[in-house]
Amino acid sequence: MRNLAATLALILAVLPGPAAAQKFAPHRALYDMSLRSSERDSNIVSLRGEMMAEWGETCEAWTLEHRSSFEIDVGGEQTVRISTNIATWEARDGLSYRFNVRNIERDGDEERIEGSATLDGPGMGGMVRYVKPETKTMPLPAGTIFPTAHTEEVLGRAGEEPASFKRIVFDGLSGDGLFEVSAVVGAPYPPAPVEREAAKPVAGMRAWPAHVAFFRYGGADATPDNEVSFRTYGNGVSDDMIIDFGQFKVLAKLKALELGARPTCK
Repeated sequence: MRNLAATLALILAVLPGPAAAQKFAPHRALYDMSLRSSERDSNIVSLRGEMMAEWGETCEAWTLEHRSSFEIDVGGEQTVRISTNIATWEARDGLSYRFNVRNIERDGDEERIEGSATLDGPGMGGMVRYVKPETKTMPLPAGTIFPTAHTEEVLGRAGEEPASFKRIVFDGLSGDGLFEVSAVVGAPYPPAPVEREAAKPVAGMRAWPAHVAFFRYGGADATPDNEVSFRTYGNGVSDDMIIDFGQFKVLAKLKALELGARPTCK
């Protein structure tokens, strides 16, 4: 179940967030999580919890803080509880990145992942240096980008016509943290009134449908590890999400939203 927590954090990391092209607004979003559907052989009976993500901006970098807590009923006989805390830092030039992950299960078992990564230049490869759970290094292939660079491209492609692209993304939130990510951004939605209180801060803003699929880098399987469909607004806020893990789907419903201020930089 740790993979579930890491995947949810990865999805938040590469959803549209810090993208200047659409006048990104730093913000804090809270989501209610629930089981949308499950296959008969998945053994997932129910899922409930909360997920918080806060995107920040400084003159040097973009930051993401993620916290989540879940209860998952497996087979109607076992309840798995897991909480996750994640913090990432990504330089505005997209060439350096830091990550810190802490997963805690109900029995007190804890997993830590911590390290940093650098790229030799735009479009070039680089290196990851882990300090937890063990000290090791890993090369990054040419063309790798970090999560914020990916979100910038997603929103940068949000226009009047549908667009799609694929990139290699390193996030560091799981064992190797390297994925091929395929993204599709649709034509914008027609203007519609915002009825829910949680979405009032984005009332009147343009929005686009988007779909992102995650493939294990170098894997032979043509089926994605997981997929997410969502609506993104021009300021980087992601509305309700449907996250497809193959055998079951999770609904992340926007519960509360606070917009922040951008820094004043020279």
